[in-house]
Amino acid sequence: MKQKPFLSALIVVALLSIQFSTYYVDASNNQFHYQEENNQNKIILLTGFGPFSKYSVNPSQLIVENLNGTTIDNATVVGRILSVDFELSKKEICQAIDDIKPSLVLSLGLSPVTRWIDVELIGWNLRGIPKKENPLVPYARLNKSGPFFRLTSLNTFKITNAIWKAGVPAYLSVSAGTYICNSVLYNTLSYIKENNLSIEAGFIHVPLLLSQDPKGMELETMISAVTTALIVSI
Repeated sequence: MKQKPFLSALIVVALLSIQFSTYYVDASNNQFHYQEENNQNKIILLTGFGPFSKYSVNPSQLIVENLNGTTIDNATVVGRILSVDFELSKKEICQAIDDIKPSLVLSLGLSPVTRWIDVELIGWNLRGIPKKENPLVPYARLNKSGPFFRLTSLNTFKITNAIWKAGVPAYLSVSAGTYICNSVLYNTLSYIKENNLSIEAGFIHVPLLLSQDPKGMELETMISAVTTALIVSI
């Protein structure tokens, strides 16, 4: 029984090591291109979700609406609000990537249970199935032919550390859940990989607003955290 937690920890460490090494190899190889394109106007695709379940206000939508049209380090932010639906959200973000042609995609979602800014590391090839649909099978694969997980191409270490330094509590998360948020992360990374696109992509979960929960977070604080994440990622 004691081997299971150890094995899980070992897998997480391995995944973190892969992302760490991959980021710095890529950063080294792309240094010249970054300097060459630094003065060009880049586009950031920032997505969020509308209200769902009992949450009539979704902070991720408010953040996107506030940052939409702004410029961050010579990069223009284009915001999109995705449907809280597995298939529709997949179609919408893939279409947005085709239309906008961003250099960076950062998706946001609400996690009612978190009290932090959760920077997601992994998109899992899993989706939860409501018990009323199949009480015996709790999960299904998002993509039957796809890998079991995909790692974000963003430097989650750097993002988390920068948000902390900005005075906002942040957490490096290895589970984006099995709902639409995880689906968007996994499908975005899959679409970029399968189409050989030069786009960085990742996902951040935000908590409830302070007005929704006494342990929540002010909207301005969330906007500041997301802005920090974009600054260190472009």
